[in-house]
Formats: sequence, structure tokens, C-alpha cells
Amino acid sequence: MMILLLDIEKQKISLYGKEGMVEIPFVNVSQLYTYIDKKTVYYITGAQEVDAQEVVSLIRGMGINIQDDISIDSDVKYIHGLSEGTIYIDETLKFEGKFDLKLLDEEMQERISLNPLLGQLIKIKKLEIVGEIGRRKLMRGLKKEQNEKLKKEGKIEKQYSNMIIKESVADFQEGVGGIINDVEQVDILAGGSAVEGGSVNTMSELMEEIEGLE
Repeated sequence: MMILLLDIEKQKISLYGKEGMVEIPFVNVSQLYTYIDKKTVYYITGAQEVDAQEVVSLIRGMGINIQDDISIDSDVKYIHGLSEGTIYIDETLKFEGKFDLKLLDEEMQERISLNPLLGQLIKIKKLEIVGEIGRRKLMRGLKKEQNEKLKKEGKIEKQYSNMIIKESVADFQEGVGGIINDVEQVDILAGGSAVEGGSVNTMSELMEEIEGLE
């Protein structure tokens, strides 16, 4: 089976088969006869870029029972807390939330053997030891939590921006109203309009009129 991907943006053809992948620029498309001849291919015009987790989730969504990462597990172990808060052990060791993984190396194993508190916390399931599979699950959970936090912060920022715009408009309208009121007060003090007979009264003339009214 061969798959042909037509990349309009990059002006090339990507041909996938048993021998690997071949890229052919549009200007050299006649080279296809060399690889395909009279055979048929699956012709694809579009594709979506995804990571491994999205593909696994898609297949799991089909109701297929998936064995989680059995082939990638190793002897490497990690230790982490199971609570959202901080677990303080001493001045040099603390677990800040469930996503704070510490490598369970020889030094950490020795600390566990010498520190009764660490051993007790593992026993009562306040701390947990996991392998590579567990680490990957925690990292996926951390990524999901961070994405949800970013979405929430984006909504709050948008609401705050809208609020600032509304307040700015209200302040502007209030400022314009204040200016109009000031003009009206000057007009009243002047005993009429500042413009009479097509000429503009100077400040001295206005003061003289005010004194004449007294």
C-alpha cells in the first residue's frame, strides 16, 4: 500500500510506501511514474498534526482496551506527594503538590531508610513511588491542568478588558459633561453669552460687566 500526500502550501508531493518516504516537487511530478507506474495509491489532500497522546485518546474513545505504555516502563522510579499542598520533610526536601516528582536514586533511597517520617508517609499513602508510566500520567495531568488554568485566565483577562473600556467611556462622558457645565457657569457669571453682536468679549470686559451688576 502506498499513500500520497499532496502538500499545496509547500508545492510538493510526499509519497509513503514500504521503501520509506519520497518527496517530489510539483514541477517534477512526472517522476511519479517511476514509483507508482500502474499501481494505485491512497490520495490525501489534508492532514491534522497531533501528538501521541491525542492518537491514543482517539483509539481509546473507540472502546478499545489499551495497555498503557507497558513497553516503555523501566527500572527508573520517582517519588511524589499525593496532596495538592506542600509536604515538608526537612530544610533540603519538600514535595510541592502532586506533580513535584523526585528521582528515586540511591541517595533518595538512603534518605528513606534513615528518615522514619519518609517511610511512614509512604506507608499511609501520603507519598507514592511510581515508574515511567506513572510519571507520564502525572505529566499529562499537569499539562491538562495548566491548559485549563490558561483558559480561565484568558476569560478573566477578557472580562477585565471589557470592564476597563466601559469605565473609560463613562469617564470620558463625565469629563465632557463637566466641561459643558463649566462653560454654562461662565456664561451665567457673564450675564449672558460670551459672544454678543458677533464679537467676543475679552476677560476685562466681562469683569467690568460683572462689577456693573453689583
